[in-house]
Amino acid sequence: MAAALLAFGCERSMAASGLVEVHERLYALKWASADAYNAEATRPEIDPRDLSSARVHDGAGVEFLGVSELLGEVGVLEFLDDYIFDLPSTAAFLANLELIAAQRATAVLHPNDDAVSVARREFEDRVLKAANGVLVDGLPPSVDPHKLHDAFFDALDQCCRASPWPAAELYVGGDPEPGEYPSRLVKRDFGMSYFEYMELLHECGKFAATYPTLDEAVRDQLLAAQRAHYAQAVLGGLDEAPAVEIPAKYRGEIYELRRAERLGGVAQNVLGGGV
Repeated sequence: MAAALLAFGCERSMAASGLVEVHERLYALKWASADAYNAEATRPEIDPRDLSSARVHDGAGVEFLGVSELLGEVGVLEFLDDYIFDLPSTAAFLANLELIAAQRATAVLHPNDDAVSVARREFEDRVLKAANGVLVDGLPPSVDPHKLHDAFFDALDQCCRASPWPAAELYVGGDPEPGEYPSRLVKRDFGMSYFEYMELLHECGKFAATYPTLDEAVRDQLLAAQRAHYAQAVLGGLDEAPAVEIPAKYRGEIYELRRAERLGGVAQNVLGGGV
């Protein structure tokens, strides 16, 4: 019993630590100067907080988004494995938003016409489209979808309430699952730019996808079926004609993914990083 309580205390401490890191990034975002955004951007005249929702999604704001930064830092497979694969089926609206933004980001991250950039852009685009296709077809049911849903959205709400924008609503309740808050109402209702809203949703979504209140073994069991389904969809997307070249950066990860599928272990430790 003492060991169990100690482990639970450690989990609470790790969750609190993760939330602190998220909010440090969000407070830095709120008070950042325009120069801070433009320091590494390819379009230094832009402050993404001034952009419309359309330009944030599909225009000049894409390169500033946290999802673009994450994709550039870890690569498409780790981005999926450590984030998208772990979103519950009831957060499909968030998975869709993030996957579409990631698809836009591939063109920003790899704009050149040299063979290496083209190969990586085409590979990442194919992988992201395959993952997004899962949302259209539907995820397999979880062992206990209500537990997964409640743990995710409770953490999402906790993250938002402790953020610089505690009055924001990150989703609209609905039946059978929550949906996206209307972009046209964000500034009016919450006093924040749409770019800031998307960054808040992104950061809190990543935090909630760690399921800080669930035991690790329970979390892994609840997510196993959908993680396997996503991984198989990615492999199927790569096998479609015409085939795409697998860039050197990703060959080891794809090899391990195919090996796991052959061994029947694709549901666990899907891309090497685990759940």
